[in-house]
Amino acid sequence: AVVGGRGNHVFRGYNRATQIKRQPGSTLKPIAVYAPALASGYSYSSMLEDKLQTYGTNKYKPENYNNEYARKIAMYQALEQSKNAPAVWLLNKIGVDKGYDYTKKFGLNPSKDDKNLAMALGGLTNGVSPIQLASAYTAFANNGTLSKTGFIRKIVDASGNTIVNNTTESKRVISKKVAKEMTSMMLGVYGDSSGTGYGAEPSGYTIAGKTGSTEADTGTSSSDATRDKWMVGYTKDVVVATWEGFDDTNKTHHLENITGVGMNSMFKSE
Repeated sequence: AVVGGRGNHVFRGYNRATQIKRQPGSTLKPIAVYAPALASGYSYSSMLEDKLQTYGTNKYKPENYNNEYARKIAMYQALEQSKNAPAVWLLNKIGVDKGYDYTKKFGLNPSKDDKNLAMALGGLTNGVSPIQLASAYTAFANNGTLSKTGFIRKIVDASGNTIVNNTTESKRVISKKVAKEMTSMMLGVYGDSSGTGYGAEPSGYTIAGKTGSTEADTGTSSSDATRDKWMVGYTKDVVVATWEGFDDTNKTHHLENITGVGMNSMFKSE
């Protein structure tokens, strides 16, 4: 199912499910940071550094959205609480090139300019659409096999002969082990009271996934505004990716900040 926007239907209008290109925020963390880290030997409970620190000559200084730091935090907790500092620290440890390669494998089309630590927090020049993000997360739901999205299933002629019969294109991008470990970690996003998606209160389903947000530039000195809000959730059968925001963001068209303060850095995100 695809919903391209809310409000009055516009025939052949702009479809935000397939056509927008927006920064994915923290929904990129499982793809660019945590999955490659697990493949590199880290585990669900590996301890990560959770503190303010500066990286590189450009003095990149990622901050947690709530300005709270535990100094050390288990990897699964860092993910479910969407901590920024540990994610950047971990990408720095495993290498930006590895995170970049995984982002490409998951079909999200990063630019060469994205090879920096801001990628840990969703810093993609080209952005993503909801349908791209949903496709990427099928790899976690499908035990490591990514399914590309498609709309036309079959075309038949007037006599009932099949002209086109599309089959789902899929490829393995991560191991079954890594996919299962990632799902175990992302169950906490919606199922743990400290998870960023806990307030969604899924009823009757056990859901794994990730939330994400980006900070709005409203043209004012206030940073208390959100540009993009993402939620991705999946079961073993269905992946759902949703985006909420305005086509053009300014001081009167933005979402209220969901996660408190943003990052005072080269990329601002949950």
